[in-house]
Amino acid sequence: MGSTLWTRLFSSVEIGVVDTIRFLSQFRAGTRNYTEEREQLFKGMSVKDIIADIKSQRKSV
Repeated sequence: MGSTLWTRLFSSVEIGVVDTIRFLSQFRAGTRNYTEEREQLFKGMSVKDIIADIKSQRKSV
């Protein structure tokens, strides 16, 4: 008997009802374009630049 992601999420044995609701509340259908936003946010930056920015923000917290 196969188990789908949804049945595993809703199973109290896996993550529980509260954590399932928390997980599902993070995923909503939106109208924004993630790819375009990401391209604008990181325009002109290399992966090394992004990583350095993340590390510097972590140090300041």
